[in-house]
Amino acid sequence: MPAAPAAQELLLTPLADQLTLITGGGGNVTVFNSPEGVLLVDGGSPQMSRQVLKAVRTLTGARSIHTLFNTHWHYDQTGSNAELGAAGTRIIAHEN
Repeated sequence: MPAAPAAQELLLTPLADQLTLITGGGGNVTVFNSPEGVLLVDGGSPQMSRQVLKAVRTLTGARSIHTLFNTHWHYDQTGSNAELGAAGTRIIAHEN
């Protein structure tokens, strides 16, 4: 019987005050934690969305994400759209 695949590990890299890069989530996710709320640039893949969002909540202490900005439509950028959209997060993306 083959071994179960190892869970993908997320790597959090501080870039500047309040700015962190998350890699290993099926795509790069940038987190900006500001007094106005948490902004994500891209949301990772659908398979890693819950892990990415859990890491964001742990990192920021925020219960919700204010804005998600999708750089483009690939699955590794839009994987958190469904969950965040249902939670009321503002999603900024191209209409296509």
